[in-house]
Amino acid sequence: MGPDDFRELVDLVEARSTNLSSACHGPEHWKCVAFVGVGIAQECGHDTLVPLLFGLFHDAMRMNDHFDPGHGPRAGELVLELAGTGGLSLAEPALADLFEACKVHTRADPTERLPLGICLDADRVNLWRVSIRPQPRYLSTRQNWTTDWIELARPLHGTIDSWDEVYEAYAAASRPLHPEGDK
Repeated sequence: MGPDDFRELVDLVEARSTNLSSACHGPEHWKCVAFVGVGIAQECGHDTLVPLLFGLFHDAMRMNDHFDPGHGPRAGELVLELAGTGGLSLAEPALADLFEACKVHTRADPTERLPLGICLDADRVNLWRVSIRPQPRYLSTRQNWTTDWIELARPLHGTIDSWDEVYEAYAAASRPLHPEGDK
């Protein structure tokens, strides 16, 4: 996914969001989750696109900042809707992984299944923003980390200035270690 495609997707999701002005669950949080998800995926040796997109979609359809058990399934439906209309170009199985991660992120147990575990962890280590210390027992991928994402996420909320910054982290993580001709 190129930077222009990503920017267009961000605009589409923000235009459809039901809680865009939220300080707890709005774009500031989405950017943190996407940024951390890309980092965790890279450390786990996994593709970074689904965690990037999960950050963007997972809380976009919240109706409020309190009890809203349907927001995950609604975010999953938004993923499918935008994929169906051409706003999101994502092949299987990545589309199914993104849909599932959004759908179950508020109630899923830790899992060994990637990228689901990466997405869940990216959201869970960002609980600091609501004064909750993330608990390692609820994390799926911690054994693969060289970075302490729990502590790294602590001061992150509100410090990522733009989606461009998140995309740059994704692009850097997505570059091959040995580009053609540089072996």
